Amino acid sequence: MVESVPDGVSQTGESILLTFDQPISLLAEVRTGLHLFPEDSSAGAYTILAGEENRTLRVVLGAGRIQLEPLGVFGDSESPEATGLSLELHRIEGLTDERGRRLQGTTVVVDLAPTAPRAALLESAEWEDVDRSQTVNEGDAIVLTWDQAVMPSLSVRQHQLKVPDDLLILPVADDRLDDGDSPSSFELGSGFRRDTRIILGTDPHLTVQGEFDTATVRFPGSASGVAVDGTPIRPHSALVDAMEMGVASRRVVDLVDRIGSCEPFLRVPSSFPHSGELTGHTATALPDGRVVVAGGWRSGEGFEADPPRVSDEVWVYDPHASSPGQLWDGPYHLPESRALHTATYFPGKDGEPDTEDDFVLLVGGYNGNGYNGKPLNSLLTIYPNRDFAISHIHPFNYHPSYRFLHTAHRIPGENLLVLVGGHKRLSVLNRIVEVIQLEYEGGDLAVHLHQLGALRFARREHAATLIDNNGEDWLLLVFGGYGGEPWPREGEVEVSDAQSGVLASPEIFRIDPEDFRLRDARVPTVPGHVIRLPEPQLLPDPGIGKRRGVRIVALNEETDPWLIVGGTEQPPSRRAEPGLECRDVFRFDLVADGESFRMVVRRTGTLREARAAPQTAVLEDGRVLIVGGTRGFERTNIAELYDPLAGDSGSVQTLCRDLQVPRGGGDQDAIWGDFTVSRTFDGANESQRWLIIGGAATADADKADAGCELFRATP
Repeated sequence: MVESVPDGVSQTGESILLTFDQPISLLAEVRTGLHLFPEDSSAGAYTILAGEENRTLRVVLGAGRIQLEPLGVFGDSESPEATGLSLELHRIEGLTDERGRRLQGTTVVVDLAPTAPRAALLESAEWEDVDRSQTVNEGDAIVLTWDQAVMPSLSVRQHQLKVPDDLLILPVADDRLDDGDSPSSFELGSGFRRDTRIILGTDPHLTVQGEFDTATVRFPGSASGVAVDGTPIRPHSALVDAMEMGVASRRVVDLVDRIGSCEPFLRVPSSFPHSGELTGHTATALPDGRVVVAGGWRSGEGFEADPPRVSDEVWVYDPHASSPGQLWDGPYHLPESRALHTATYFPGKDGEPDTEDDFVLLVGGYNGNGYNGKPLNSLLTIYPNRDFAISHIHPFNYHPSYRFLHTAHRIPGENLLVLVGGHKRLSVLNRIVEVIQLEYEGGDLAVHLHQLGALRFARREHAATLIDNNGEDWLLLVFGGYGGEPWPREGEVEVSDAQSGVLASPEIFRIDPEDFRLRDARVPTVPGHVIRLPEPQLLPDPGIGKRRGVRIVALNEETDPWLIVGGTEQPPSRRAEPGLECRDVFRFDLVADGESFRMVVRRTGTLREARAAPQTAVLEDGRVLIVGGTRGFERTNIAELYDPLAGDSGSVQTLCRDLQVPRGGGDQDAIWGDFTVSRTFDGANESQRWLIIGGAATADADKADAGCELFRATP
């Protein structure tokens, strides 16, 4: 039997498989002993090898004249050119039977029959990141490799090389090559090839990250696999070989990165001690690409003998350093240790970024561990362009309230900082909304504080954002979190499941920068996909708003310009896995309705896994990086990108690689501080980078040597 490329022509490198009626063995390859009929038949400079089974020998056709005719029956008057062959056994050195006796004589002449044509079998499927986006997108290629050469059939070529809908099986839920608007197509190559390139159409859904697992195929976003909707018995005819046989697969193959060049996360050499396990710190991006990292907890084992330690250190990441060993400058020291504070960049008196009077303002925080610590209400300034001068500043009218685990929001273009939520004491939440007003009197920085009022629902682990209200004033939207309405109303909110819980009642307020008054922007009841603000009622979909550890991201889009990502509906005392509804990602807009506003929401994608407190960053091209977070008590290393322009309303796409180590908040009952993601640059070419610090378990950070890593927004 001739084994060959199925083109009907015997060629160098192809082989003849000989099968015997009993086991044999061949000690070494030989180049003699084959006799062909008729006499003008030739196998070239052939080589006889032991076969894969103990009853076979393989004759490999060599260089030189090859003249074989496997079609027909040797000796038949109707096929006089058909080839027959025999072996002169005594001329084949080392050929023995199963007892070790050398074989003698000559075999009978047998007919040389062709190998029956068979389907080309799928061997691998690889993704090629054509647009260098690090996610699977329109225009990227899927390269299928077969065990023999194929090409698109005539029927496919007549239909503009469109990939038939029934060619491939994609087992994972929601996986697809395109959405049908612009279909995927074959790339026409030159003749028969073992690799077939498919150019993906609009809005494909495929996941390169991870390894295909049959146990997870029902979960969208699981690692993708590929199979052919055809078997060796009934192959698919979209691709054919030279003998017009189709293609098939015996199994599902994992979809992998074709060239292995998609590495979005890079390790950062660090002289910054314990940077991997740091939580509750701040990382503030400066205009020149440096990042100021201040305070935070350095994780211990969590026992009394080794509790987490609060740091007073300030470190500076400098991407323009002349060598990797000089990337980190520090430590500088704060007047007192602190974690769970906020740090905000201000351009200084001249209003110009990257000048000598730029400063970072630190507000509040917590000094210590557990009940041995104390809340802070102090304000600190750090001048990164003045040799890191660090000092307290004191408001002229009153001190700000004690506050940690809060959020801080600078009103764009103003030296005003709004403080929202958080803790007042370890067991009491802070309802007061304050504004820090920074002014210059003479050459000195002056600080005034304004209490704007109180939130109806005290909160921590919430999200808040400032929204420009047509240039007239600002809207403060406070969303999700853990807390509750005080009881009695004038009292404080104790942190306990009995008196507080995961909130599903957003609040929205107007802020007038001219008089700093906080006014409730009551919202009327509107049917449909509208959130009622601020009434304490469930939302149309509880999964939208009942979340703590949630993020709001400004998309810089005209339609539905804000994104809601992540969170868990479980209270801190029951940190079970987040519900499936927290996988959903939403976009929303605030729409004026008379003197009030309503919040219109639509679903726009699904995270690979539900998780609380992921970190986000808006990239230069408008996409949103979503990384890490906690699921129950477990940190995750999931890395995804949200593309607001994909499909009809945007979609979440899995990056080709995950974070080097899992990152999330601490292991206490609350999400006590997070890791950070801060904008920086590649010092060599000024391309965008994002510095990721902390949030890893001690063992993970040490094991992976990845206390810090960089995300490359543009590979």
